[in-house]
Amino acid sequence: MKHMTENAPHSGLHLPELDVITVQSAGLRKLPDGTYASTLYTDTDDFGMLGGFVRALAAQELYWQRPAVPFVFCNGKSAKQIAKFGPDVPTDAEIYAKEFQEGIDGDEREQTQAPQILLENTSVNTVASIGNLIAMCTAHGWKRMGLVSSDYHIPRIKALCGLIFEKLGEEPVTITFMSAEAILKELRPGVYDEEINAAYRTPAALERIRNEQNGLDDIAAGRYHIGEFQLAPTQP
Repeated sequence: MKHMTENAPHSGLHLPELDVITVQSAGLRKLPDGTYASTLYTDTDDFGMLGGFVRALAAQELYWQRPAVPFVFCNGKSAKQIAKFGPDVPTDAEIYAKEFQEGIDGDEREQTQAPQILLENTSVNTVASIGNLIAMCTAHGWKRMGLVSSDYHIPRIKALCGLIFEKLGEEPVTITFMSAEAILKELRPGVYDEEINAAYRTPAALERIRNEQNGLDDIAAGRYHIGEFQLAPTQP
């Protein structure tokens, strides 16, 4: 993917006035005590590197910039998650929102306003999540949405939003796409840079980037599969 470099993401932070900030998930990991947490860069799936923890951390930093803006955490239980962890696995949205709240509560900075947290906890893929978020924006009257995800994920989300808006025949919400890695690099300089840089040089990261590019190619060619299909042994 051309927007990536060997030295890690370089997308600049752009934070205009927003009505809502939404946070995409990247799967869960199960801890030894039986609880769940967001994935690390060392966690992978069939597509490569995950690293959802940076999305929760970036959301925490954005809260201190926009404490009055509500945050929506996304994604429910996919068939893949249920197959891996069992039917009682929590939704991604629940766990990422929990980490967000705990991070803010544990921060030394003084809260001027308690975070407003909502869950989009029914989607099982990016397309469904975008559709649900558009519906939430319409219901709440939100016109300006910030969307946080990993740098490797942003180009495909942009392309999918374009596809959805084209089918709708309108753009009911203006979306600002925000790289979690870029947010952390700008708002917490030097704290996570080395970890991010190292992660994006790994074979798992390169595999993720290749698969994301494959997704972009499929979108451009009109053959993108919008169903869940995560349990298939091989995936486009």
